[in-house]
Amino acid sequence: MPKLTLIGPMFIPSRGDKPTGRPVSFMTLLSELDRIGTSYKVVDSNAYNHIPQVGRPLSALWVMANAKRLAVSENVSFHGAGPGISRIGGRLLRYTQQNGTHLSIRVFGGAFQKYYNAANSREKQRIEHVIRNVHAAFFQIQEQVEFFKSLNPNTYWFPTNRKAQPPSARYSGDYARRFVFVGQVRPEKGVREVIELGERLGPSYQIDVFGPMTNGVTSSDFDGKRAKYRGVLSPDKVATTLANYDALLLPTDYAGEGYPGVIIEALSVGVPSIASRYAGIPEIFVDGESGFLVTPRSVDDLVSTVHRLEHQDLYTVREQCLRRFQLFDSAEQTQLFLQRLGVS
Repeated sequence: MPKLTLIGPMFIPSRGDKPTGRPVSFMTLLSELDRIGTSYKVVDSNAYNHIPQVGRPLSALWVMANAKRLAVSENVSFHGAGPGISRIGGRLLRYTQQNGTHLSIRVFGGAFQKYYNAANSREKQRIEHVIRNVHAAFFQIQEQVEFFKSLNPNTYWFPTNRKAQPPSARYSGDYARRFVFVGQVRPEKGVREVIELGERLGPSYQIDVFGPMTNGVTSSDFDGKRAKYRGVLSPDKVATTLANYDALLLPTDYAGEGYPGVIIEALSVGVPSIASRYAGIPEIFVDGESGFLVTPRSVDDLVSTVHRLEHQDLYTVREQCLRRFQLFDSAEQTQLFLQRLGVS
Protein backbone atom coordinates (compact mmCIF):
# COMPACT_ATOMS: atom_id res chain seq x y z
CA MET A 1 0.00 0.00 0.00
CA PRO A 2 1.50 3.40 -0.95
CA LYS A 3 2.13 5.80 1.93
CA LEU A 4 1.06 8.86 -0.05
CA THR A 5 -1.46 9.31 -2.86
CA LEU A 6 -1.78 12.76 -4.41
CA ILE A 7 -4.91 13.64 -6.39
CA GLY A 8 -4.70 16.87 -8.34
CA PRO A 9 -4.55 18.64 -11.72
CA MET A 10 -1.56 17.62 -13.82
CA PHE A 11 -0.05 19.65 -16.64
CA ILE A 12 0.64 17.52 -19.73
CA PRO A 13 1.55 19.62 -22.80
CA SER A 14 1.21 16.68 -25.21
CA ARG A 15 -2.57 16.60 -24.71
CA GLY A 16 -2.87 20.35 -25.26
CA ASP A 17 -2.86 21.51 -21.62
CA LYS A 18 -2.26 25.22 -21.02
CA PRO A 19 0.28 26.24 -18.34
CA THR A 20 -2.26 27.67 -15.89
CA GLY A 21 -1.80 28.24 -12.17
CA ARG A 22 -3.28 25.16 -10.50
CA PRO A 23 -1.65 22.49 -12.67
CA VAL A 24 1.70 24.26 -12.54
CA SER A 25 1.50 24.47 -8.74
CA PHE A 26 0.62 20.79 -8.48
CA MET A 27 3.44 19.81 -10.83
CA THR A 28 5.86 21.93 -8.76
CA LEU A 29 5.00 19.77 -5.75
CA LEU A 30 5.51 16.55 -7.70
CA SER A 31 8.85 17.78 -9.01
CA GLU A 32 10.04 18.59 -5.52
CA LEU A 33 8.91 15.19 -4.19
CA ASP A 34 10.88 13.55 -7.00
CA ARG A 35 13.93 15.65 -6.17
CA ILE A 36 13.99 14.61 -2.52
CA GLY A 37 13.12 10.98 -3.28
CA THR A 38 9.69 10.79 -1.63
CA SER A 39 7.62 7.87 -2.92
CA TYR A 40 4.05 8.64 -3.96
CA LYS A 41 1.22 7.67 -6.26
CA VAL A 42 -0.36 10.41 -8.37
CA VAL A 43 -3.88 10.60 -9.80
CA ASP A 44 -4.65 13.24 -12.43
CA SER A 45 -7.90 15.09 -11.66
CA ASN A 46 -7.60 16.77 -15.08
CA ALA A 47 -7.46 13.45 -16.95
CA TYR A 48 -10.34 14.26 -19.33
CA ASN A 49 -10.26 18.07 -19.35
CA HIS A 50 -8.93 18.08 -22.92
CA ILE A 51 -12.31 16.79 -24.17
CA PRO A 52 -14.38 19.80 -25.29
CA GLN A 53 -17.42 20.79 -23.21
CA VAL A 54 -17.69 17.61 -21.10
CA GLY A 55 -14.06 17.18 -20.05
CA ARG A 56 -14.08 18.96 -16.68
CA PRO A 57 -17.20 17.27 -15.24
CA LEU A 58 -16.02 13.94 -16.66
CA SER A 59 -12.69 14.30 -14.85
CA ALA A 60 -14.47 15.03 -11.57
CA LEU A 61 -16.86 12.13 -12.03
CA TRP A 62 -13.96 9.76 -12.71
CA VAL A 63 -12.24 10.70 -9.45
CA MET A 64 -15.50 10.37 -7.51
CA ALA A 65 -16.28 6.99 -9.09
CA ASN A 66 -12.84 5.71 -8.12
CA ALA A 67 -12.72 7.31 -4.67
CA LYS A 68 -13.00 4.00 -2.81
CA ARG A 69 -10.03 2.54 -4.68
CA LEU A 70 -7.98 5.73 -4.27
CA ALA A 71 -8.55 6.00 -0.52
CA VAL A 72 -6.37 3.06 0.51
CA SER A 73 -3.07 4.93 1.04
CA GLU A 74 -1.97 5.81 4.55
CA ASN A 75 -2.18 9.46 3.43
CA VAL A 76 -4.46 10.68 0.66
CA SER A 77 -4.09 14.33 -0.35
CA PHE A 78 -6.67 15.99 -2.60
CA HIS A 79 -5.70 19.24 -4.33
CA GLY A 80 -8.64 21.17 -5.75
CA ALA A 81 -10.99 24.14 -5.45
CA GLY A 82 -14.62 25.21 -5.40
CA PRO A 83 -17.27 22.46 -5.40
CA GLY A 84 -14.55 19.83 -5.74
CA ILE A 85 -13.71 20.29 -2.05
CA SER A 86 -17.17 19.27 -0.87
CA ARG A 87 -17.98 16.70 -3.57
CA ILE A 88 -14.71 14.94 -4.36
CA GLY A 89 -13.31 15.73 -0.93
CA GLY A 90 -16.49 14.48 0.73
CA ARG A 91 -16.43 11.20 -1.18
CA LEU A 92 -12.76 10.62 -0.38
CA LEU A 93 -13.36 11.45 3.27
CA ARG A 94 -16.05 8.79 3.56
CA TYR A 95 -13.73 6.06 2.32
CA THR A 96 -10.62 7.17 4.20
CA GLN A 97 -12.66 7.13 7.40
CA GLN A 98 -13.86 3.62 6.59
CA ASN A 99 -10.27 2.52 5.91
CA GLY A 100 -8.77 4.24 8.93
CA THR A 101 -6.45 6.29 6.69
CA HIS A 102 -5.78 10.05 6.53
CA LEU A 103 -7.19 12.58 4.08
CA SER A 104 -5.81 16.08 3.63
CA ILE A 105 -7.06 18.79 1.30
CA ARG A 106 -5.23 21.62 -0.40
CA VAL A 107 -7.41 24.46 -1.67
CA PHE A 108 -6.12 26.37 -4.68
CA GLY A 109 -6.77 30.02 -5.45
CA GLY A 110 -8.23 33.00 -3.65
CA ALA A 111 -11.92 32.52 -4.46
CA PHE A 112 -12.83 29.65 -2.13
CA GLN A 113 -13.92 31.86 0.76
CA LYS A 114 -16.21 33.75 -1.62
CA TYR A 115 -17.54 30.43 -2.89
CA TYR A 116 -18.26 29.33 0.67
CA ASN A 117 -19.98 32.62 1.60
CA ALA A 118 -22.20 32.48 -1.49
CA ALA A 119 -23.11 28.78 -1.05
CA ASN A 120 -26.49 27.58 0.15
CA SER A 121 -26.77 26.13 3.64
CA ARG A 122 -26.45 22.52 2.46
CA GLU A 123 -23.24 23.20 0.54
CA LYS A 124 -21.80 25.11 3.49
CA GLN A 125 -22.52 22.11 5.70
CA ARG A 126 -20.71 19.82 3.24
CA ILE A 127 -17.68 22.09 3.13
CA GLU A 128 -17.58 22.41 6.92
CA HIS A 129 -17.90 18.65 7.32
CA VAL A 130 -14.93 18.04 5.05
CA ILE A 131 -12.68 20.70 6.59
CA ARG A 132 -13.61 19.71 10.14
CA ASN A 133 -12.82 16.02 9.60
CA VAL A 134 -9.74 15.95 7.38
CA HIS A 135 -6.34 15.21 8.89
CA ALA A 136 -5.05 18.58 7.60
CA ALA A 137 -6.38 21.45 5.48
CA PHE A 138 -4.05 23.65 3.42
CA PHE A 139 -4.98 27.01 1.92
CA GLN A 140 -3.09 29.12 -0.57
CA ILE A 141 -3.64 32.51 1.08
CA GLN A 142 -3.31 33.46 4.72
CA GLU A 143 -6.70 35.18 4.85
CA GLN A 144 -8.39 31.83 4.19
CA VAL A 145 -6.29 30.08 6.83
CA GLU A 146 -7.55 32.58 9.40
CA PHE A 147 -11.13 32.22 8.18
CA PHE A 148 -11.31 28.40 8.23
CA LYS A 149 -8.97 27.41 11.07
CA SER A 150 -11.82 27.55 13.61
CA LEU A 151 -13.14 24.38 11.94
CA ASN A 152 -9.88 22.46 12.21
CA PRO A 153 -6.76 23.29 14.25
CA ASN A 154 -4.66 21.50 11.61
CA THR A 155 -5.25 24.26 9.07
CA TYR A 156 -2.10 25.55 7.40
CA TRP A 157 -0.75 28.01 4.88
CA PHE A 158 0.56 26.29 1.74
CA PRO A 159 1.29 29.15 -0.66
CA THR A 160 2.05 29.02 -4.33
CA ASN A 161 5.73 28.14 -4.44
CA ARG A 162 8.51 27.71 -6.95
CA LYS A 163 12.03 26.31 -6.96
CA ALA A 164 14.93 28.60 -6.12
CA GLN A 165 16.97 29.83 -9.06
CA PRO A 166 20.79 29.80 -9.19
CA PRO A 167 22.55 33.18 -8.94
CA SER A 168 23.42 32.99 -12.64
CA ALA A 169 19.68 33.09 -13.50
CA ARG A 170 18.92 36.25 -11.54
CA TYR A 171 18.43 39.74 -12.93
CA SER A 172 21.68 41.68 -12.65
CA GLY A 173 21.55 44.36 -15.34
CA ASP A 174 21.04 48.10 -15.11
CA TYR A 175 17.60 49.64 -15.43
CA ALA A 176 16.63 49.38 -19.10
CA ARG A 177 12.91 50.33 -19.23
CA ARG A 178 11.98 46.74 -20.05
CA PHE A 179 8.66 45.40 -18.71
CA VAL A 180 6.84 42.12 -19.17
CA PHE A 181 3.43 40.50 -18.71
CA VAL A 182 3.32 36.71 -18.29
CA GLY A 183 0.05 34.85 -17.77
CA GLN A 184 -3.27 34.13 -19.39
CA VAL A 185 -3.67 36.87 -21.98
CA ARG A 186 -7.26 37.77 -21.14
CA PRO A 187 -9.05 41.03 -20.27
CA GLU A 188 -9.50 40.11 -16.59
CA LYS A 189 -5.74 39.87 -16.14
CA GLY A 190 -5.37 43.49 -17.25
CA VAL A 191 -3.68 42.79 -20.57
CA ARG A 192 -5.50 45.56 -22.44
CA GLU A 193 -4.33 48.01 -19.77
CA VAL A 194 -0.79 46.74 -20.33
CA ILE A 195 -1.20 47.44 -24.05
CA GLU A 196 -2.46 50.94 -23.29
CA LEU A 197 0.46 51.47 -20.91
CA GLY A 198 2.82 50.96 -23.84
CA GLU A 199 1.04 53.67 -25.78
CA ARG A 200 1.22 56.06 -22.83
CA LEU A 201 4.89 55.46 -22.04
CA GLY A 202 6.27 55.96 -25.51
CA PRO A 203 8.96 54.38 -27.69
CA SER A 204 11.79 54.41 -25.14
CA TYR A 205 10.06 51.62 -23.17
CA GLN A 206 9.77 47.95 -24.10
CA ILE A 207 6.72 45.90 -23.08
CA ASP A 208 6.46 42.23 -24.00
CA VAL A 209 3.47 39.96 -23.41
CA PHE A 210 3.67 36.17 -23.03
CA GLY A 211 0.90 33.62 -22.52
CA PRO A 212 -2.08 31.87 -24.10
CA MET A 213 -4.64 34.27 -25.57
CA THR A 214 -8.22 33.71 -24.42
CA ASN A 215 -11.57 35.38 -23.64
CA GLY A 216 -11.64 37.54 -26.73
CA VAL A 217 -8.03 38.75 -26.83
CA THR A 218 -6.42 38.08 -30.21
CA SER A 219 -3.22 39.00 -32.01
CA SER A 220 -5.08 41.91 -33.64
CA ASP A 221 -5.16 43.65 -30.23
CA PHE A 222 -1.40 44.11 -30.61
CA ASP A 223 -1.43 45.33 -34.22
CA GLY A 224 0.42 48.64 -34.42
CA LYS A 225 0.96 48.77 -30.65
CA ARG A 226 4.21 49.26 -28.76
CA ALA A 227 3.42 46.29 -26.50
CA LYS A 228 4.37 43.15 -28.40
CA TYR A 229 2.89 39.66 -28.11
CA ARG A 230 5.68 37.07 -27.86
CA GLY A 231 3.82 33.75 -27.63
CA VAL A 232 3.44 31.13 -24.88
CA LEU A 233 6.21 30.18 -22.48
CA SER A 234 6.67 26.66 -21.15
CA PRO A 235 6.76 26.63 -17.33
CA ASP A 236 10.49 25.89 -17.27
CA LYS A 237 11.20 29.07 -19.26
CA VAL A 238 9.23 31.55 -17.16
CA ALA A 239 11.87 32.43 -14.54
CA THR A 240 14.72 32.81 -17.01
CA THR A 241 12.53 34.99 -19.24
CA LEU A 242 11.46 37.23 -16.36
CA ALA A 243 15.12 37.79 -15.50
CA ASN A 244 15.51 39.81 -18.72
CA TYR A 245 13.15 42.56 -17.52
CA ASP A 246 13.06 45.36 -14.95
CA ALA A 247 9.60 44.46 -13.62
CA LEU A 248 6.60 42.20 -14.12
CA LEU A 249 3.24 43.83 -14.90
CA LEU A 250 0.05 42.21 -13.55
CA PRO A 251 -2.84 44.69 -13.13
CA THR A 252 -5.33 41.84 -12.68
CA ASP A 253 -8.84 41.62 -11.27
CA TYR A 254 -9.33 37.98 -12.31
CA ALA A 255 -12.02 36.41 -10.10
CA GLY A 256 -10.04 33.26 -9.28
CA GLU A 257 -6.84 35.08 -8.33
CA GLY A 258 -4.96 33.81 -5.29
CA TYR A 259 -1.18 33.98 -5.29
CA PRO A 260 -0.23 34.33 -8.96
CA GLY A 261 2.69 31.97 -9.50
CA VAL A 262 4.34 34.37 -11.92
CA ILE A 263 4.89 36.89 -9.09
CA ILE A 264 6.65 34.15 -7.10
CA GLU A 265 8.76 33.31 -10.16
CA ALA A 266 9.70 36.97 -10.48
CA LEU A 267 10.79 37.12 -6.83
CA SER A 268 12.98 34.05 -7.41
CA VAL A 269 15.11 35.96 -9.92
CA GLY A 270 15.08 39.29 -8.10
CA VAL A 271 12.49 40.99 -10.31
CA PRO A 272 9.82 43.16 -8.64
CA SER A 273 6.17 43.11 -9.70
CA ILE A 274 3.83 45.98 -10.39
CA ALA A 275 0.62 44.16 -9.50
CA SER A 276 -2.91 44.74 -8.30
CA ARG A 277 -3.92 45.48 -4.76
CA TYR A 278 -6.33 42.57 -5.09
CA ALA A 279 -7.09 39.09 -3.71
CA GLY A 280 -4.00 37.52 -2.11
CA ILE A 281 -1.45 39.66 -3.98
CA PRO A 282 -0.79 42.13 -1.11
CA GLU A 283 0.32 39.14 1.01
CA ILE A 284 3.06 38.17 -1.43
CA PHE A 285 5.41 41.15 -1.30
CA VAL A 286 6.00 44.28 0.77
CA ASP A 287 4.66 47.27 -1.14
CA GLY A 288 7.45 49.67 -2.05
CA GLU A 289 10.19 47.22 -1.06
CA SER A 290 9.88 43.96 -3.01
CA GLY A 291 7.07 45.03 -5.33
CA PHE A 292 4.56 47.78 -6.04
CA LEU A 293 0.79 47.64 -5.62
CA VAL A 294 -1.57 49.40 -8.03
CA THR A 295 -5.31 49.77 -8.45
CA PRO A 296 -6.57 46.84 -10.55
CA ARG A 297 -6.64 47.64 -14.27
CA SER A 298 -5.73 51.30 -13.75
CA VAL A 299 -3.53 52.60 -16.55
CA ASP A 300 -2.89 55.83 -14.61
CA ASP A 301 -1.54 53.84 -11.66
CA LEU A 302 0.64 51.75 -13.97
CA VAL A 303 2.14 54.84 -15.59
CA SER A 304 2.91 56.56 -12.28
CA THR A 305 4.40 53.38 -10.77
CA VAL A 306 6.64 52.75 -13.78
CA HIS A 307 7.94 56.31 -13.42
CA ARG A 308 8.35 55.77 -9.66
CA LEU A 309 10.49 52.71 -10.35
CA GLU A 310 12.98 54.87 -12.24
CA HIS A 311 13.83 56.64 -8.97
CA GLN A 312 14.25 53.50 -6.86
CA ASP A 313 17.50 51.88 -5.76
CA LEU A 314 16.95 48.80 -7.92
CA TYR A 315 19.83 46.89 -6.35
CA THR A 316 18.08 47.12 -2.98
CA VAL A 317 14.69 46.24 -4.50
CA ARG A 318 16.16 43.13 -6.13
CA GLU A 319 17.79 42.02 -2.90
CA GLN A 320 14.46 42.47 -1.11
CA CYS A 321 12.78 40.34 -3.79
CA LEU A 322 15.25 37.50 -3.27
CA ARG A 323 14.80 37.64 0.51
CA ARG A 324 11.03 37.66 0.17
CA PHE A 325 11.17 34.63 -2.11
CA GLN A 326 12.44 32.50 0.77
CA LEU A 327 8.82 32.32 2.02
CA PHE A 328 7.82 30.67 -1.26
CA ASP A 329 10.74 28.32 -1.85
CA SER A 330 9.31 24.97 -2.96
CA ALA A 331 11.99 23.03 -1.06
CA GLU A 332 10.96 24.58 2.26
CA GLN A 333 7.21 24.48 1.60
CA THR A 334 7.26 20.85 0.49
CA GLN A 335 9.11 19.79 3.65
CA LEU A 336 6.52 21.59 5.78
CA PHE A 337 3.72 19.90 3.81
CA LEU A 338 5.17 16.44 4.42
CA GLN A 339 5.82 17.14 8.09
CA ARG A 340 2.23 18.23 8.63
CA LEU A 341 1.01 15.06 6.92
CA GLY A 342 3.32 12.94 9.05
CA VAL A 343 5.12 11.63 5.95
CA SER A 344 8.86 11.22 6.34
